[in-house]
Amino acid sequence: MQDKIRQIIKGLSNTSGEEAFQRFVQNLAQAVDADRVFIGRVNPDHNTITTLAYFGNGRQQPNITVSLRNTPCERVLSGEACLFERNVISLFPDFPGLKEFNIEGYAG
Repeated sequence: MQDKIRQIIKGLSNTSGEEAFQRFVQNLAQAVDADRVFIGRVNPDHNTITTLAYFGNGRQQPNITVSLRNTPCERVLSGEACLFERNVISLFPDFPGLKEFNIEGYAG
């Protein structure tokens, strides 16, 4: 795991701003073998989040805005750390993104 963390940090050297976010999500996805990784910012309405960087399907993806309602992200924003290694779809059946991308686990 320490080697993976070093790899992520090394990938951030000499970057800043949007490029740093993009490299971070890509390096994290590769380090932990995740299909999708994103960093997002809560919007002023406090009901949605917009990604600052989104890596999926082996490449950078366009930023998206999604609802926080009934999502694992909603729990994280309330102060709860969340780790679901599997079956996250059954825990959050009203979150369409989980079904759409067949997401099995979540960490946040």
